[in-house]
Amino acid sequence: MVKSTERERIEILCMIGFGDRMRTQKEVVELFNETHPDWHPISQSMSKYRNFGQVSDNHVSDNPKSGQPSKSEEDQLNVLLAIQENHHSTLNQLASDFNMAASSVHKIMKKAKYHPYKYLVWMKRHLPEKEFSTTKLSDLD
Repeated sequence: MVKSTERERIEILCMIGFGDRMRTQKEVVELFNETHPDWHPISQSMSKYRNFGQVSDNHVSDNPKSGQPSKSEEDQLNVLLAIQENHHSTLNQLASDFNMAASSVHKIMKKAKYHPYKYLVWMKRHLPEKEFSTTKLSDLD
């Protein structure tokens, strides 16, 4: 499914009309596809924005989604600090320490580009050759 652009949504809302000059969904679909043959055709009009969306003077968008809010920046920072202090911690240990799901900890690590299982590879890429060769493997742990 191709997500429509804001311009397309505004144009469809204009095509729908208002008051006693409203078009049916089928009419709007046909009119839109005839007006823009080079764009991706729509199969149903986005009149759902009238009911489910948010329409204001200069903006057409989806309503905010329900669900659990994302983790606060403080929680994310605490997880990352804990990883730096002890990089041998598992996802499940960190999750239980911070009262969050292991998948949330994994997302935080991924967002911060932490790859603990590839730490040695990262060190080889980012340290100069001489410095890496003098670094002991025991120092990496």
